[in-house]
Amino acid sequence: MRPLLAISREEILRYARRHRLSWVEDESNEETALRRNFLRHRVFPEIEKKFPAYREAMARSAAHCGDAAQILEETGLADAGLQRDASHLDCGILRKLSPARAANALRAFCSLHGLLAPDTARLGEMLRQLLGSKADAGVRILHDGVEFRRYRDAVWILHPQTGTPRKTVVWHGEAALELGDDAGSFTFGKRKGKRDAEARISAGKLAANEVSVRWRQGGEKIQPDAARPRRSLKHLLQEAAVPPWERTLPLLYCGNKLVWAPGVGVDCAYQPSARELAWFVSWRRLHYTRDEKFGAPRNG
Repeated sequence: MRPLLAISREEILRYARRHRLSWVEDESNEETALRRNFLRHRVFPEIEKKFPAYREAMARSAAHCGDAAQILEETGLADAGLQRDASHLDCGILRKLSPARAANALRAFCSLHGLLAPDTARLGEMLRQLLGSKADAGVRILHDGVEFRRYRDAVWILHPQTGTPRKTVVWHGEAALELGDDAGSFTFGKRKGKRDAEARISAGKLAANEVSVRWRQGGEKIQPDAARPRRSLKHLLQEAAVPPWERTLPLLYCGNKLVWAPGVGVDCAYQPSARELAWFVSWRRLHYTRDEKFGAPRNG
């Protein structure tokens, strides 16, 4: 918010003196080595001699540019079929747009995630890699402190996460099991009909051994469907279209038996009957916002 942008320095000074206000002068305002001050002290006074109303004209032009930028962003979001909470951008849609509109849609996607827009050359190169690379190419583009990754012909933005090693956490019956750092938490409840839970697990079978959360290492197998054989968790995650960078999941164990993998399902040996007492379990991941990428995370 810059409410005094359209008011000249002279008007502000006159007002301050008339009302006997005191103020602080920033010494750097006089340093013409800085570009903004060179313009302010050397260039604009010369322009004002020829064009006394240049300030008003520039303010109007800036307002028009602001309106145009908003229209471009709204057009980009509409062209790409993006909502305000969109997590990814469909490359198939971008390919159907003209080069100019595809570039505008990618700018709008950047703005949606609080990122600076790439310059023209960089934007063109990003589009070339994202839209022109082979389907199995591991496209990874760094821009403004984040990664642009392509998976299943969609563009995803990855914000930096902490690299703290993940440890096994034992559950002692608490309602919320915090996993530490940016790993989120597991929640447990016994309320019947809890619709928002991701998993329903037999309480009696969980009571038979120590319950813990361990991080995926690779090689795990689980059988969510009793009519199908036990399968590799890796293949089940691929079928569920979980992006590769989100496959390092916290897994619920009872003793050394894998009970639940978020996004995949509960092993059939731990699925309760309709009348059996059950735990309703969810995993809440922590995500970073743009402003928090170098600070504390928030619940996503």
